[in-house]
Amino acid sequence: MFGIFKLSFAREPLDSEVERQDKFYRIIIKAEAVVLAAANTSNDFSNDSSVLSVKETYAVPQIRLPLLDIPIFSSLYEDWTPYKEVFTAIIDKNTPTDDVHKLYYLRQSLKGGIAAKITNAVDLSSHSYKYAWDSLVSRFQNERVIFERHIKAIFDQQNIERESSSSLRHLLLDNTTVHLKALSALKQPIEH
Repeated sequence: MFGIFKLSFAREPLDSEVERQDKFYRIIIKAEAVVLAAANTSNDFSNDSSVLSVKETYAVPQIRLPLLDIPIFSSLYEDWTPYKEVFTAIIDKNTPTDDVHKLYYLRQSLKGGIAAKITNAVDLSSHSYKYAWDSLVSRFQNERVIFERHIKAIFDQQNIERESSSSLRHLLLDNTTVHLKALSALKQPIEH
């Protein structure tokens, strides 16, 4: 009725478990395609209980990514923007995570300073996360202060003690460029 198809289960040398799983899922996908094609071509058997229906779809497993570390914020204004972006992406916008867990992660990511004091001042409850996060944002999302801190860091760099290419590279690439890129991210003019 549906045609005969053969799936070969002959023993072939496989190098790893990943290859075995890959082959298994390819076979499942092929079998599913044959069943779906047969079901689509024979609509007159749709009420027949002998026609198979596929209730689950099998997908090839995706690559497992390494666990992400929660960033640490030490209450320095110049570190706020990268911290906020990463924390927002990993924790704040993670909708399956409830607010109590978000507040716990927020507290764990703050080491010392006023930021830790702000979050430790609220109870560990679901309604406190939004208040604590909004308090941090209103305190540290101050572009004028962030701008001033980056400018100050550029002008307060240590003098080069000994003339060498590594000292110059450290001064220009490691220090100055970081602050210039941060100013550029704040949409501040850095040319000339």
